[in-house]
Amino acid sequence: MKKIAIYSLLCFLLFSSSCKKDKPGTADDEQGDYFTCYVNGEYWEAYSDAAGPQSGSPVYAEKDNEFLTLNVSRLLGSFYHQKMFLIIKNVSALDTYPFYVEHDEVVGFRYYDNCDKYYYDSLNPGSFNLTYWDQQEHRMKGTFSMTLRNPDCPDSLLYITNGKFSFFYY
Repeated sequence: MKKIAIYSLLCFLLFSSSCKKDKPGTADDEQGDYFTCYVNGEYWEAYSDAAGPQSGSPVYAEKDNEFLTLNVSRLLGSFYHQKMFLIIKNVSALDTYPFYVEHDEVVGFRYYDNCDKYYYDSLNPGSFNLTYWDQQEHRMKGTFSMTLRNPDCPDSLLYITNGKFSFFYY
């Protein structure tokens, strides 16, 4: 009887302590492309719904000699999108960079709500922390955070926190 009880306890512990299974493509999946964050405390995850050179990736990213530009989105219902636009200037090494803001007119987030567009704040544009960069494979990983505002809407701050990303760029 003791052996059965011990065997049952061991089986229970073995199966109840199995590894956490994450959705592929999320921040816990080191191999996949992902772009996740919290928007005013609510989890936000980008996913691809468009065709193009990076079809299937939640991030459309381009890099030239001066700018790294990211465009990410997710579909709400059957028509409305939420989009984030991130522009970083002079990315050259693993480092922390401010988001590029010119004349307070760079849209950082399109929410398609009553306020619609949220802009980077030139006094506090946020940060883009590049922690991994394979220039031959064109892959980047890192973290980000920012605070966005809409001057036409009172109390319209968007706090983007705990951002994580992994993507290929062109």
